[in-house]
Amino acid sequence: MKIYTYSNPFKLKEEEYWAEISNAPNLCVSQTLVQGLTTSGRNKYCREDYGFIYTIKDFNEKLYKDWLKNPENDIEQFLNLSKEIAKIENVNLKNTFKFNQRDLYNAIRLLIELNIKPWEIKRGYSLEIDEFINIYEKLYSTDSWSVLNNLKIDERKIKDSFIDLLSEEIKDREKETRIENTVNHLKNYKKNIGVIDKIVIHGVHRFEPMIIRLINDLDKLGIEVIFLINYIPEFERVYETWRRVYLWTGTELIHGKNHYPSNKGNLGEAMGFLLEGEFIDYNADNIQCIKFYNLTSFSDYVSNIYAETINEEKKFNKSHRINKMREQFYAVDRSEEH
Repeated sequence: MKIYTYSNPFKLKEEEYWAEISNAPNLCVSQTLVQGLTTSGRNKYCREDYGFIYTIKDFNEKLYKDWLKNPENDIEQFLNLSKEIAKIENVNLKNTFKFNQRDLYNAIRLLIELNIKPWEIKRGYSLEIDEFINIYEKLYSTDSWSVLNNLKIDERKIKDSFIDLLSEEIKDREKETRIENTVNHLKNYKKNIGVIDKIVIHGVHRFEPMIIRLINDLDKLGIEVIFLINYIPEFERVYETWRRVYLWTGTELIHGKNHYPSNKGNLGEAMGFLLEGEFIDYNADNIQCIKFYNLTSFSDYVSNIYAETINEEKKFNKSHRINKMREQFYAVDRSEEH
């Protein structure tokens, strides 16, 4: 297990570890990060720089499909839980469990994903918890609730999950224009896939149960996990949470060599030094900010910049025009937060 860091996202290709990470399958915490690493002209990154590069969510939904993308099984789980709640003799307790059934359902799934067995949970805290453990014990070994634990994860399934994602990507990209080189690169890569002995995981700050499950399964198979995160050593307090999040690995951070260039007009840098307890005498005249009073004013600003590319790039498709925008905008929705 390794943890690589980078300070300057625009010079990732210049890091000593670039060949290692670009030749391995890459899993990102969000689609925004995937796009930033594959379609940014400013960063000089393109899809051809990688073989496999997808989100952790999409990969897990392939690898653990029977658990994560199985509505029939989900319904059966919910019905089995309802039957156990109906057997509770204490009326008040039964009504409480019925009212919170969705939360109980999610709690049991969470425990299974974390591989916490019912007999490992301490009893005696309350009547409600003891009853919850009773129900969990009864459901734990049933067919619908044991799906995840019965999944066989091996090297073949890891590779097949990546290949499924690659095949879908090729199919989608074949519908687009002006990306023949990308499609050819992906097709050639698909023909020459070697042994997967390491996987790079980008930008994880919150280790959700299924991410932990994936890491443990990869470790059991002897597949090395390489974490890659943005980290600026000069701003130790700002990045303290990142350091703490990865303490469990027992692995030291391996810092990249390329530092983000200092910029006297960078408000974020000024704030970073201030949080470190160091006041830098920045000239306020050099710091530029744009203030938006509401979402509409921000949308108008983005719209005007996009309109410039419509006039200049009429013959190109939407994604090409977005890449040509003189300013790039990224927004992560709540489903991508980790």
